[in-house]
Amino acid sequence: MYTTPHPIVNLLLADLLAGHRRVLDDRLVGLYLFGSLVSGDFDPARSDVDLLAALADDLDDETAERLRLFHDDLAARYPTWAGRIEVLYLSLEGLRNCRTEARMGAVISPGEPFHPRELNRDWVLNWYMIREVGVTLFGPPPQAVIPHISRDEFIQIVREHLDWWRGAVVEGNEIEERRGSQAYVVLTMCRALYSMAQGLQASKPAAAAWASTAYPQWAGLIERAQGWRLERSDDPLDAPDLAEVRAFVAFTVARAAGGEHQSLFEKFPGD
Repeated sequence: MYTTPHPIVNLLLADLLAGHRRVLDDRLVGLYLFGSLVSGDFDPARSDVDLLAALADDLDDETAERLRLFHDDLAARYPTWAGRIEVLYLSLEGLRNCRTEARMGAVISPGEPFHPRELNRDWVLNWYMIREVGVTLFGPPPQAVIPHISRDEFIQIVREHLDWWRGAVVEGNEIEERRGSQAYVVLTMCRALYSMAQGLQASKPAAAAWASTAYPQWAGLIERAQGWRLERSDDPLDAPDLAEVRAFVAFTVARAAGGEHQSLFEKFPGD
């Protein structure tokens, strides 16, 4: 089995695999690791463990309940990792048609308990990364369960996501004006800029480091956002910082759109 440099994480992964095989039996087709444990910048004190469970068919209510109980038990036995495990559950049929058809699956992720959820085109960003660099813990390689997704399609979906962020942050006020929430906005923009340039998705710290170098005019904001994230503070962000966050979102949207919305970030000019 795949091993990491972190003994406690290796125990956790072994427990996750054993528990999924026990609960799902032959319905578990494959279990795949992705995220910072694969990219190499995993922080045991902060990072999440990210997995995809590929299923032979859709989850029924009884199996979903057994998975919920399994995750509750896992959190009790690994309290340090409670709220830091993300598992995405989707059938082979859902994965095969992921670009064109929404399918009911299930998710457990930081801030969200295990629950059924419709997984639509937005999740192609995850499937793309798992197919490209995911590590197999069980089952066939990810290329056998996830269809080919082109780099251009991946970048197009990043752009579609940015359109939502434009409406939520630049044109609206849908994100809490608190340090932790606004740090998430800034680091998500860093990841989007990296993805559009490199055709891959990076972890938040790696994307922040890259964006600070590629766009030094935003390095100060990015550094502050990393500090807000580490603080895990619910304190409100002051008005100048909020204005700069919105400007950074506008800048990122403009990069995706080929230079549109220039007037939205004239105060914080781009390159």
